[in-house]
Amino acid sequence: MSNITEKGGVRGTYTIQIKRKDGSIKPLWQENIIGRLIKETLNKEINIPFITGMYKNEYKTSNLITNVGLASIADLFAGATPINPFKYIALGTGDTAPAVGDTTLGAEITTNGLERTEASSITISGNKVVLVEEFTYTGSTATEIKEAGIFNASTEGTMASRSVFTSSKTLDENGEKITVSYDLEVERV
Repeated sequence: MSNITEKGGVRGTYTIQIKRKDGSIKPLWQENIIGRLIKETLNKEINIPFITGMYKNEYKTSNLITNVGLASIADLFAGATPINPFKYIALGTGDTAPAVGDTTLGAEITTNGLERTEASSITISGNKVVLVEEFTYTGSTATEIKEAGIFNASTEGTMASRSVFTSSKTLDENGEKITVSYDLEVERV
């Protein structure tokens, strides 16, 4: 009789897209490994297309699953009640690197149409869940979006995931839309 050991993991990805008032897509800077190394070493973003990154129609970044997020997943196995679903997306302006002990965003946005909200689309397929929400900016001055998180409540609650973007995603005028898609996958590793 053999002893089988299997390992599992949880990983997530944020995808961001910004549309101008006229509906056209605003190109977003996506750093490559060279761009990240320069930013980490010199603490400066240098945008040289094809050398340090490139402009794309959407920005993708991986996330960090927090300790309380992992504990909540463990609670599901144990049958702990109540378990509130992680279906709320929050945006922020904080740029401190994510840490496993994080319980909040660095600086969550609570105004101008960018406040935390329940995902308008939730798709579950096998071992993967996808949350999507489109926010419409109602402010009058430029706002830099630097982070995103997934929570289990419309206010406060538990933060399961957090990501800080390598470069700010700026909303410049009233009526622009930012779509946030969060893909979470439970997998064998």
